[in-house]
Amino acid sequence: MKGMDNLFPKGLVPSQICSTSFYQQFRSSFWFPRIYASEVETPLADTSPPIETQTQPTDALIKATENLRKQALENKLIISELDIQKFLSSETGWYRLQKMYSKDIQGNYSPELNFIGSSLFKIGLLTFCVCSFVGGREASDKFIKDNNASVFRTKFQANRMLTDRVVLAGMKSGVFWSYRTCFFSSVFLLLSQSIAVYRNKSSVWEYLIASGITGMLLKVNLGLRGMVSGGIFGSLMGLCGGSIIYGFMVLTNETQDQRHYWEIQKYLEEKKQQQAMNA
Repeated sequence: MKGMDNLFPKGLVPSQICSTSFYQQFRSSFWFPRIYASEVETPLADTSPPIETQTQPTDALIKATENLRKQALENKLIISELDIQKFLSSETGWYRLQKMYSKDIQGNYSPELNFIGSSLFKIGLLTFCVCSFVGGREASDKFIKDNNASVFRTKFQANRMLTDRVVLAGMKSGVFWSYRTCFFSSVFLLLSQSIAVYRNKSSVWEYLIASGITGMLLKVNLGLRGMVSGGIFGSLMGLCGGSIIYGFMVLTNETQDQRHYWEIQKYLEEKKQQQAMNA
């Protein structure tokens, strides 16, 4: 044993002391694992993810679920083409007229009546401004002509009388003609819009018919012949003006059927949204 201790000193292995060529060839022919003293076995590192990374998949799952729920809700609120066409096919002309002259569930008037009201306001205001100016000019010329030889006590009195005549005549002329214009414009607009809503179609015919009836009402004080002539003249004017209006509506994609399509789509979306909120 002592000889063996001398042969293998403490802390050495045979591979470190056997340096013969035979042993080196034997070691090179086979692979033996080598373990060094510095390779101390360490405990396995904790490979579990931290607490924050463990909660990330949960948060992502919650967000994904919420997005899916929102998409499902939006898909439920989407109105298909089939729903709109089904609703349009169930409508009648009298039903559309009834809706035109009635308020919705929110207390608002129909778009047709709102359009007629705004148009009448603009027409009346424009007519009042133009006719009051023209009436004032005519009153001024008449006052100067009638009082060309008149003698006034002061220049202020003459200017004051002239101003009173001009303002009064302008107001009377503006109110009179704006009233007449608004009345016959309302007849024309109501008739044309009612025909278009009943047919759910825009064309030149509703303007031709509405203008003819309006022209007959304008000449009703002249008897039957006056009404006939007024109807013919109004129909011709309606044909010309209606062609221009219809062409503009087609270019801007604002025909009656297209507007009504958008209204029904909005109505069905609001109805479906209300049902989803109540559910």
